[in-house]
Amino acid sequence: ISTLRRFIYTLSREHTRRDVENTTKYPKLHLLLRNLGKNIPELKKSRKKALTVDLIHKMCSTCNDKLVDRRDKALLMLMFASGGRRRSEIVNLQMDDVENKNDGFILTFKNTKNGDDLTVPIEGKAANSLTEWLHSSKISEGAVFRSLIGNKKIGAKLNDRWVHQIVKTRLKKAGINPEGYSSHSIRSGFVTSCAEAGITLAQTMSLSAHKTHQIALDYYRPGDLVLNPATIIME
Repeated sequence: ISTLRRFIYTLSREHTRRDVENTTKYPKLHLLLRNLGKNIPELKKSRKKALTVDLIHKMCSTCNDKLVDRRDKALLMLMFASGGRRRSEIVNLQMDDVENKNDGFILTFKNTKNGDDLTVPIEGKAANSLTEWLHSSKISEGAVFRSLIGNKKIGAKLNDRWVHQIVKTRLKKAGINPEGYSSHSIRSGFVTSCAEAGITLAQTMSLSAHKTHQIALDYYRPGDLVLNPATIIME
């Protein structure tokens, strides 16, 4: 079913690009996909563990001053701080989409999964890590995140598989069992961390850009329970 969803997503983006009626949006199609996931056990999508803010910091603590370390740290922090960006969105980020703003940046992610452009601010530690990577790599045009040749020479832009591998590698280095985690864990971890911090779902979704409240709530609720006053009603 995941392969089927990817095909439909690709078709949907092409419909949008050509500005024609998007037949992949038909309600009956989405109802069919939902029923497949619910009624056939082996097709149910497994829920990945959430990489919350504390785990992201642990992963980043394994990064030193090598070029590869600065790249990995900037990538992980940027994916998280920008709303839990999907790996396809982070690898397609271009220098033309990066604007300096005071002590941080304004990033524009083009043609996200929803088909829209998304502009988000980046400040604090995430902005500092991006500054260090860009300064060290001397990247001024093209893709922001690139492969490295011998930890010195800048190569082509990263692909989705590289991002997945970076997540797994940094988890291992941080002493965290990578089983059950993926790059998508950063997205769910962002929403979960926002809930734990008492940030409203609306504020969270303004960065995560989840298409529906229901999808975001699937990740928001576990974190929200931590602060829910109803859990101490008997105290």
